[in-house]
Amino acid sequence: MTDAAGTAIADITAMAPEFVLIGGACILMLVGGLTTASRRWFAAAGALVIWAVAMVTLLNRLDGPSATGAFFANVPVAFLFRLVGFLAALAVIGLEWSSRAGPYQWERYACILVITAGVNLVAVANDLVGLFLALELISIPTYVLLYLFDRDSSTREAVMKYFFLSIFASGLFLYGSSFLYGVAGSTNLEQIEAALASGSGGAIALVGIAVVLVVAGISFRITAVPFHFYAPDVYQGAPTAVVAILAYLPKLAGFYVLARVVLASAVLPASAGGSAELAAQSSNLFWILTIVSMTVGNVLGLLQNNIKRLLAYSGVAHGGYMLLGIGAGHFSGVMVEGVQAVYFYLVVYGLMTVGAFAGVIALNQGESRAENVEDLAGLSRTHPLIAFALAVCLFSLTGLPPTAGFWAKLFLFLSAWSTQSTLYRILALAMAINAAIAAWYYLRMIAYMYLRPPAKPIAPSRAWPAIGVLIGSAAMLLLFFALPGGLWRVVETGPAKGAVETALVELVESVTGG
Repeated sequence: MTDAAGTAIADITAMAPEFVLIGGACILMLVGGLTTASRRWFAAAGALVIWAVAMVTLLNRLDGPSATGAFFANVPVAFLFRLVGFLAALAVIGLEWSSRAGPYQWERYACILVITAGVNLVAVANDLVGLFLALELISIPTYVLLYLFDRDSSTREAVMKYFFLSIFASGLFLYGSSFLYGVAGSTNLEQIEAALASGSGGAIALVGIAVVLVVAGISFRITAVPFHFYAPDVYQGAPTAVVAILAYLPKLAGFYVLARVVLASAVLPASAGGSAELAAQSSNLFWILTIVSMTVGNVLGLLQNNIKRLLAYSGVAHGGYMLLGIGAGHFSGVMVEGVQAVYFYLVVYGLMTVGAFAGVIALNQGESRAENVEDLAGLSRTHPLIAFALAVCLFSLTGLPPTAGFWAKLFLFLSAWSTQSTLYRILALAMAINAAIAAWYYLRMIAYMYLRPPAKPIAPSRAWPAIGVLIGSAAMLLLFFALPGGLWRVVETGPAKGAVETALVELVESVTGG
């Protein structure tokens, strides 16, 4: 077998779960165009079957081989991102089922599957062209999802803001990628890293321009300042299930791209003696983005009364926290590796933010609306289980024990503090101050749920899938606080079969006492 044939086979086998998702989405689209059946469970059942088949395919590909130079390739950390993407998709399918009924049921679930495939392809992409296509596979179905619901004025405004800014961000990413291609002579990420590490790429100034453009293009997806201003309006105007997708899956893909492309472009030349100045400039860029994003997000979050707008600014702040880890990844010899801290944070962030939106969906059923913070008053008396699980998610967003958010923020803090850089130690302290600022609006929501009498009746919720997502997220946040080592080990070494089995054995032993 020739090298080219081996590479082609590796590309196809690496993408097998995504082929299942995209093929299944096409089937759902076709069925949606041919049938008039609009009952939610028909479409949801079809999406779940396709999800299950793709998930089994992914698990069978856990230790699959990768050819060097392949367009798509399996790497240890890629499986972690794909697994998290699949689990997030399962949660979103449940949230979509719990949302209001309406037209285009089949098409909506098809879009969720395609977005999941896009996130997973970002994880296995080994080429700039593949990365761009995967990112667009996330964006384009999102436009459709936003437009398939009631097209009132607020929804139209949300769609247009997201659409035009997304196109602008994609152009920036593509322009930055062209500079990397011009310097290294290849779009393959492995060859770009090799060219820059050996110093054969030259033109360090062009690499610096590429880093700035790629970071700007990705900043839209992670809602970093100044590319954040679409988020509050889009979050408030869009359906909550779609907002849950926007709040997490683009961040999951965006931070992986930053770690995979930007750090390789800026740090490897310095490690090979190419340009320590480039690494310093790149770390300074992330320093600025971090402190501005988390400060703007938290300060403006204090002014919000609408729950979804508040969570939008919360997402801006959390994007800033994770940018701190990417910046700390420019330094070597640290106690806690910055990129690994970001990966850990991404998993925990998915649980707490999707869980929070699941709580919003569970409370907005029928004529009952819980849109503002005051609407949560007395929730502990009328819906004690929902109130408790939502409080766990809010405590985790704050970074307080006994939730996994405490470890997530602590690891990011240690990754910055152990760099021995004065700037990054200042940034670590700024993160702690911002976490204290954020505690005000998170704890304010909890205070309304537990310390205020009910302001208006909220009907009993029968959105069982959303309630299940909320309770499951809260339970995992409590579990990862008690046992963070298993998740950290998977993030650190990659979830090979042996590592997963070892983590499961340790979990069972810790629960059963031996």
